[in-house]
Amino acid sequence: RLHGECFMIFVYCVFRNKAEGQRIGKLLIEQKLAACINLWEIDSCYAWKGAVEQAKECAAFIKTKRAYFQKVQKIIQANHSYETPCIIEIRAGQMSEGYKRWFKESLQ
Repeated sequence: RLHGECFMIFVYCVFRNKAEGQRIGKLLIEQKLAACINLWEIDSCYAWKGAVEQAKECAAFIKTKRAYFQKVQKIIQANHSYETPCIIEIRAGQMSEGYKRWFKESLQ
């Protein structure tokens, strides 16, 4: 496991569509705030302003350092099309040594 500033988290986020997820993911990677972003299209059903909504959306796992969560959240909120985007930290457990090295190098 990585210690301190290098500890990896996933930021789970849902975007309006894949293009929005790719655009915001690219911003995070270019600014070295994320090592990788995984996107997949989903069917969502949720409560919003007293109604039940259904939508095709795009979910993402953003791999970043725990210490970067606030910065990642700020960039997502500034560039996201939703009024209240889903931005959730999920802590990572153990990982292989090679992946750990790649992750650490990607954020330097």
